[in-house]
Amino acid sequence: SSSESALTFEGPLFKGKNETSITSFIASVRRSYLQLLFQALDLPFLPDYWDYQYKISHKIDQYNDLTFTGVGSIDDFSINEPDDFDEEQQATLDQLPIIRQWTTTHGVTWKNRFKNGSGFMATTLSTNILNNDFKQFEDVVNETGLFLNNVSQEQETKLRYNLTKFLGDWTLTTGGVVQNADYANETIDLVNGFEFNNDLNFWRYGIYGQLSRRFLSDRLGISAGLRVDGNSFTTTGNEMYRTLSPRVSFSYQIDDARRWTANASIGRYY
Repeated sequence: SSSESALTFEGPLFKGKNETSITSFIASVRRSYLQLLFQALDLPFLPDYWDYQYKISHKIDQYNDLTFTGVGSIDDFSINEPDDFDEEQQATLDQLPIIRQWTTTHGVTWKNRFKNGSGFMATTLSTNILNNDFKQFEDVVNETGLFLNNVSQEQETKLRYNLTKFLGDWTLTTGGVVQNADYANETIDLVNGFEFNNDLNFWRYGIYGQLSRRFLSDRLGISAGLRVDGNSFTTTGNEMYRTLSPRVSFSYQIDDARRWTANASIGRYY
């Protein structure tokens, strides 16, 4: 396009001489060249970014699958010194920061379908990171005279489990999540004489369950569920009874053609 180009690959992996492969992939990367256009137009700032994504699917057997996924980006906001300065360009330059930022998210999911057809489960382990480096200078072109510096990183690592079980006419869905959150920030503001440095790490966890069934020739659907959450951050975070979150919902097909449906739900959420 006028601002970026992208390249995508997909196909089988480890196929060898076999007719089919149990592993396949798709991956793409995108690169901006908007900064070249901005430079040609003699604008004072140059946005510059990369991003990528991928997915790898592997079939262990007819009941088990593995999926690896990831996305990420790199943003590099740089400065261009125009050939001819005017007051407006100078004012813009005086306010522009230098920003270098990157993000990444990766995860793997194992899906298992029960051999007796009574349900399935999914287990996912994932992590995501946001890293931000923000600076302001008196001379932003030469990056001298630093007066504001903000460097931060946020990271989460999650383990999630979900089970769906068919119990006669009933469907049971249950699962849980465990998450570790890590945060760090360092800020120096020389203009206001302010300095801040902090690290934060805590755990969050929760479990949930839901039962659902259809009645009256599948016209009436009823679903009821319960969830509790806890954390190691707040004073009462481990007292999970405080976060009891019940809910119930109803769905009714009004006409035989199923063009009209009435829905109602009530619940409590933390």
